[in-house]
Amino acid sequence: ASRSAGARVAVCGVLVGVATSCTIGQTPSRRRKGIRNVVMRRAGALADCPLTEYGNKDVDVSKERVELEEATCPLEIKMPPELVGDVDAQRDYFAKNLPKIFSDLKKHGAIVFRGFELSKQADGFTSVGSALQMEPCEDPLHSVAARDAVKKDAGVYEAVNKPSRRKFYIGMHNEMVGNKAPGAAIFVCFKAAEQGGEFLIADGRTMFKRLDGDWVEDAYNREI
Repeated sequence: ASRSAGARVAVCGVLVGVATSCTIGQTPSRRRKGIRNVVMRRAGALADCPLTEYGNKDVDVSKERVELEEATCPLEIKMPPELVGDVDAQRDYFAKNLPKIFSDLKKHGAIVFRGFELSKQADGFTSVGSALQMEPCEDPLHSVAARDAVKKDAGVYEAVNKPSRRKFYIGMHNEMVGNKAPGAAIFVCFKAAEQGGEFLIADGRTMFKRLDGDWVEDAYNREI
């Protein structure tokens, strides 16, 4: 299940900055002054997923690849032991540490929170988003109905697990459809898979530096 936010980049389970992430890690800044639009319309009672606007295309790809600093991705944060059994205190933890969490998200691209009992139930999970001041919005896949809503008014959706898509392989991806993407999203697993099961995260900055330079330059020039 995920919760989206249009305005801020900065979970409980995994928090990812999807406005600048590659499923899920932060991509290099393009210095194109990419901004999130204020939501202009609403889908039902929930705000539509924000649109993205880009500024001038002025990135020196070769220079960016050399100068870009890689940080640990994802950053893992364990619940402080003194918060065990106290879900109210756990909720307060997110609210009180909000500036630091957003700062860490911007630096690392994704954060994994471990041990928090608050997010083991749907209501507690949504309260994490509220504590982080995340504004719920429509799933960017809303138009194709790829995943069911768990709590639509709160912007919480299941993973893409419909029987009709059972044979589909979902590889690494951004939480972006067309020109829509939430500023950040949080993910949680309420029930572990009976066999296997994992949440893969790829740091877009690492990919940016390790991919063939000529290919990256070509992809950028072609706006892929």
